[in-house]
Amino acid sequence: MCDNSKKAIITKYTDKSRYKPEHIFGDVYVDKDRIALSKTNDEEKEIFNREFNAAKRFSEHFNCEVFLLPPDENGHAIYVDKHSNPDSIIHGRLIDFKKAKGTDRSIIKKLERGVSQAEGIIITIENETPIYKAVQWLNGVLNTMTNPHDGFIVIIEDNKGIYGVYTVNGKRLSIEESLFSATRRLSPPDIKNIPPGTMNCQYLIFLEDFI
Repeated sequence: MCDNSKKAIITKYTDKSRYKPEHIFGDVYVDKDRIALSKTNDEEKEIFNREFNAAKRFSEHFNCEVFLLPPDENGHAIYVDKHSNPDSIIHGRLIDFKKAKGTDRSIIKKLERGVSQAEGIIITIENETPIYKAVQWLNGVLNTMTNPHDGFIVIIEDNKGIYGVYTVNGKRLSIEESLFSATRRLSPPDIKNIPPGTMNCQYLIFLEDFI
């Protein structure tokens, strides 16, 4: 029986040997099935281009690797715990890419969907809405949610290419110094004391044994 646990999925899709050179774009690695799906029709092509471009910008801004996942895992959900198929793996976490028009409802909707699909989301805002305003709206909806989502990562990209990195803490978003600190927050307490720069993506994958 195939191991479809979160740890196994992350280990499998961050194995760089599985990616063909033509499917590697700097630090963005694209699964072959994701490429194939993008060629089936114009709608899938548009979705792929939007998510790929967001991944490329993100990778370059944070100087990190992004692994774009296939549509599913052999017909089954990639993320078994949430019965979902997240878009990517970043720093050992299952992350979705979301694009919002910039209205309060559009941004809130992305969070509501994201918490049921992944461990974090990257919301790209299309219009001039500032990040602080989006955070206010998201804090409002978090305050009304019944289920806790502590540790869920929320990254907001405005239309100028500026990013805000947050994690859910109780009923609101807490700002993080970096993507690394957001991911690190989900690690065991004794690991948190390791100096910055000494923990890489592969080490974070190893930590799944303890989470």
